[in-house]
This record gives sequence, C-alpha cells and structure tokens, in this order.
Amino acid sequence: MTYITTVSTKGQVTLPHHVRQRLGIKVGDRAMVSTFHPQKKQITLEIVGSDQDIIEELAGSLATNKPYMDMETVRHIAGKKLAQKYGVRIRK
Repeated sequence: MTYITTVSTKGQVTLPHHVRQRLGIKVGDRAMVSTFHPQKKQITLEIVGSDQDIIEELAGSLATNKPYMDMETVRHIAGKKLAQKYGVRIRK
C-alpha cells in the first residue's frame, strides 16, 4: 500500500498511523536513513529502536575483564560519581 505524507518546514515526515502500528514503531524509536538515491528521489528508512534498545543490544559486545553489571547498577554508580564531581548529595 502507498501513503503520501508532507515534509514539514523542519524536514520532518509523519509516518501514517497504520504504518507505525504494523511495524510496531513507538514514540522515541530511532530511524536511520541508510541509503538514498538523489536521481530517483528515494530513501531507505530503517527503524532501529530506542536508545535504550540499542544500549541493551550492544551490552556485552565488547571484550572486558570486568564482570557484567546490569543497567540499574551502572546508572547508580554513574549517579554517585556525578554527585561527587558536582558536590551534590544523593537521597537514598
């Protein structure tokens, strides 16, 4: 099925509801323009998920000698270090 949509002044295009629903596209998902053909005026748009999906997909993909930590633990440690850096007290 073909849909026609309008490019906004910001260069944004709205994907029709039916398309978003069929592909499972959620608010916050990222879209990647992977190829484009200027002569044909065509682009390839790939939905790559949210930042959280990408982070979770990449988790563990690099070799390390440190044990695996879940995201909640990593966020807690990062929060403590940022609090120390900026002199902020963290509530428990």
